[in-house]
Amino acid sequence: MKFRDSNGIEEGDVVLVDSGCDLHGYVSDITRVFPIRGQFSSAQRALCDALNDVQSQLLRIVEEVRPLRLSELYLAMVEALSKNLLEIGLFPKTITEQELVHVQATTKSYVSQILKFPNTLFDGKHVFRKTDKAQATDTICPHHVSHYLGMDVHDTASIPRNIPVLPGVTFTVEPGIYVRKDNRLAREEFRGIGMRIEDDVLVTENGVDVMTRHCARESTDIEHLMKL
Repeated sequence: MKFRDSNGIEEGDVVLVDSGCDLHGYVSDITRVFPIRGQFSSAQRALCDALNDVQSQLLRIVEEVRPLRLSELYLAMVEALSKNLLEIGLFPKTITEQELVHVQATTKSYVSQILKFPNTLFDGKHVFRKTDKAQATDTICPHHVSHYLGMDVHDTASIPRNIPVLPGVTFTVEPGIYVRKDNRLAREEFRGIGMRIEDDVLVTENGVDVMTRHCARESTDIEHLMKL
């Protein structure tokens, strides 16, 4: 993935492809990352594998947790991403996992907390105020982990993410890692790399159908695909 201040695609880069199709009035939305030279560098592979592990954890939650709420899926992503990024050494050891996740949960009203603490997150039930170091994860993945999917790519934007997801609803699961070149908190070899994995999920009466499950996403499978 290249950021806006980049000078084009270079030999050692990875390219993020976010695409989909329209069939009979319904849309899809899928994201994968491909190394330009056919193989990931060690840093790229570490990020890709860490992100794939997060995606696998999130898809297990989607399959097992009921009632499922997209707001709670986001919090699960933050925790899993924080843990994995520390394990691969993206951040210095002086930062703990607890400092990377959102802290100081409160049940006070959303509006009053946002006015008092602009740097907050609302998950539908609680407001989370972040420590300075907790913002590191938000800088790495500044977007939500999911959006509804249907007749539009970002369907029913007016429907909140803190309500139970019912059978018949389709949504995305899309954790991302974006390390800007000017991110001095990250180790140098990781800077300038951006990745996202996005799958489409349909909730059924008996569970879920991950409709993009046959699309390669593991680093080794992506590299094999690049050789074809």
